[in-house]
Amino acid sequence: DFWGDIHGEVMNQRTLVKGVEELEKFNSSIEKGNKKLSDDLAWQSSLATSALNAAIEVRGAVKSSRTASRAKTAALSAAKKAQEICITLDRSTPSEEIQLAQANASKTQSQAIHAAVVEYEANIAKKRAAVSLAHDIQCWNLHRKKCIFDSCYEMALLQNNICHKTANMWENLRDGLIESSTISFENINQNFH
Repeated sequence: DFWGDIHGEVMNQRTLVKGVEELEKFNSSIEKGNKKLSDDLAWQSSLATSALNAAIEVRGAVKSSRTASRAKTAALSAAKKAQEICITLDRSTPSEEIQLAQANASKTQSQAIHAAVVEYEANIAKKRAAVSLAHDIQCWNLHRKKCIFDSCYEMALLQNNICHKTANMWENLRDGLIESSTISFENINQNFH
């Protein structure tokens, strides 16, 4: 039931086996806690990736809005120029040329109206995307902070609990060591037989 080492110390076998088993359990618990924390952090990374993708969508909406605004400006300029050409025509201008100028002015006016509608819709889409991103980021940040706090708190409690148990187990192992002066080797040999 006792083991001796080269220094003449003996250890209770049951204490040693129990101590090693308990230390293995503690190591297993630490591994599980580390895996859970790692999974929680991976989820946080996934959430950050989602926020990045949403920001890229907002950036795309802003670009679309700017393009629509430039298209509207160009269409309004073309409509104004076509209208000015119609105004400058007088009665001496052939009727075919007047009709062609009026058709061109009407067409460019329709394009300008269409460009204004597209710009309006692009601006609405940009505003919705930006407001949605801001709202999502606010909610994500609150949720992310709570989850990180909970994960870290759980890990700290686990580490604290395991440290206390490990310290107690090391004390038990230390107490399992018995100096050779208290037990003679004759008693140890009798215990082995």
